Amino acid sequence: MRPCNVKASTVVGIEENMELVGDRLDKAMLRAGITSQSSLSKKSGVPQPTIARILKNHGKGAPESATVKKLAAACGVSFNWLNE
Repeated sequence: MRPCNVKASTVVGIEENMELVGDRLDKAMLRAGITSQSSLSKKSGVPQPTIARILKNHGKGAPESATVKKLAAACGVSFNWLNE
């Protein structure tokens, strides 16, 4: 095994500054006055269980672009901001 040249503090700093889609979606919902996953589901057409997974930052990677576009439009934010 080869030694890693990256300091642990550098990796931790990156992780602490990285905001996930679920974190941004939560902020977007608050700003848009959307108070429940059910309301967002009705407004966006995205199933509530999918919204729950995104908000918990669970799943096998990032949500699909089409899903993020629907959520962004429903919350009145840009796709690029939500998907950063």
